[in-house]
Amino acid sequence: MLKIMIVDDEPLFRIAMREMINWEDLGCEIVSEASNGSEALRYIEKNNADIVLIDVQMPQLNGIQFLGKLKEMDLNLSPLVIMLSAYSAYPYVRQAFQLGAFDYLVKEDLAESYVTPIVKRAAAERIKQWEEMDCQRKESQQHQKRTKEDMLASLLRNDSIDDSSIQENPGGMSDWLEGSYRSQQVFMCLLVDQSYSEESSNLDKKTARYIQVTVAQVVEAVYPDSLMISASQGEFALLLDNLHVNSFQQARNKFIETVNKIRSHLKQYMNISVSIGVSASSSGMKVWAENYSSAYQLALLRFYFGLGNVYFAGDVQLLETVVPDFNKNELLYRLEIGAADWEKEFDKLFDQLKSLGMVNVENMFHFYKTLIREVGILLYTKGFSWQDISGNEMSPYDRLEQFEYMSQVHEWFKRLFAKVHEVLDPAKQTSLQAPKLVERARKFIERHHNDPISLTLVSEWAGVSESHLSKMFVKETGEKFIDYLTRVRMEKAVQMLSSGMKIYQIGEKVGYPNQAHFSTLFKRVTGKTPSDYKQDIDLNEQKQK
Repeated sequence: MLKIMIVDDEPLFRIAMREMINWEDLGCEIVSEASNGSEALRYIEKNNADIVLIDVQMPQLNGIQFLGKLKEMDLNLSPLVIMLSAYSAYPYVRQAFQLGAFDYLVKEDLAESYVTPIVKRAAAERIKQWEEMDCQRKESQQHQKRTKEDMLASLLRNDSIDDSSIQENPGGMSDWLEGSYRSQQVFMCLLVDQSYSEESSNLDKKTARYIQVTVAQVVEAVYPDSLMISASQGEFALLLDNLHVNSFQQARNKFIETVNKIRSHLKQYMNISVSIGVSASSSGMKVWAENYSSAYQLALLRFYFGLGNVYFAGDVQLLETVVPDFNKNELLYRLEIGAADWEKEFDKLFDQLKSLGMVNVENMFHFYKTLIREVGILLYTKGFSWQDISGNEMSPYDRLEQFEYMSQVHEWFKRLFAKVHEVLDPAKQTSLQAPKLVERARKFIERHHNDPISLTLVSEWAGVSESHLSKMFVKETGEKFIDYLTRVRMEKAVQMLSSGMKIYQIGEKVGYPNQAHFSTLFKRVTGKTPSDYKQDIDLNEQKQK
């Protein structure tokens, strides 16, 4: 309801104004009356009024003087003023408009049909002002929130923030950052479990934004001063500020309720699972980077316990141990010589890793990358590369980064090393030496030149990778695989041109059902179209007769 104030030194007039129209139907209520401008100002200093109907001529402080004083007051939103004047007071009305009056009413003509439209217009204007203020307030809040998010991201990237840099931050950020020392904060790290579902694995910008909106709806209902940023692909940092709790257990119960709701909403509405780490509470922005790092390390415990869990500081003790440089030589040797019992050494090494307990996950991945590097060196010394093992798939380093828990990593390593063992097996190497391998491939092409042959098909038949066969083919023949295949087919086609077969039939016989494509390739190899080449053959035969 809009708050109305009537100011006039005549009590009967105030009664008439109160009773003349149905204020409630206009969405208004009369909250105060005054007999002069001074009383009105004292009320407005302490209370809100949306519309003031005030007489121009009154004792002590008249309507004009009231407007002047009103302009000097520091109000968020000044009331709209409707002047009440007599016919003889028109000069005052003009002055009132100059001072910001909204409208005026002539007291001698007062009637419901005359007053109501003016009050309606004032009410509509007031509502419009409210809406504009609300819009400005929301824009200001959003701008301030974005500024805080940018500052938080900067702080999490660099924990060495000095006091002078706080003072330099615009938009009231210095008050916010300094205020962090007068309250308690907790960090959460949300890691999307990308192996949980197809939705989790396809984290584009739109999906990441939906995650932030979903989480914010849950968290802001409980912690209105929270901030959430995307720290990296599939990683979100959440700051809970201005915590007010009576006990640690109460705080923990509230956190558990909140994170369970986050997990539930993400699974229900987006089919996405997250692992969450919750830091200890602390005070002051200088420890934010350290506390978020703690939350991140806790979320990484999914590596040991699996996906979709929540880990609180103090529940689990992370070991900062550097992973020992376990002896990998025996495993590498068994792979190199193609020993059938290489898996025994593999299991021994990876059982040692499991026995370490909950080592810092980043330290564990450092060990894995070292192992990949050493196997890569072994492959290189034997004339192979990781591409020979994985084909056109991503590098093992990139593939490793996609795994989220230990059993995934160890199963993948076992499959990977099985391929390494197969490639390095001396018995197989004998059959895959370049001359013998290429000769087998050439014979295959000779027998199947009329079939839809490709490098992929022949490499699968030979039991080697495409890249390995391609390299060996160039090395032994001086030609690329596809060029050799095309040349063989065209040689067969030339032999058939004197057989009386039609050109399209010859194309089909050598593996080219599309006659135009066949003719193009034929000319590229022989320098002539099949028709021209056939004419030359016919002319030569006639000359010989």
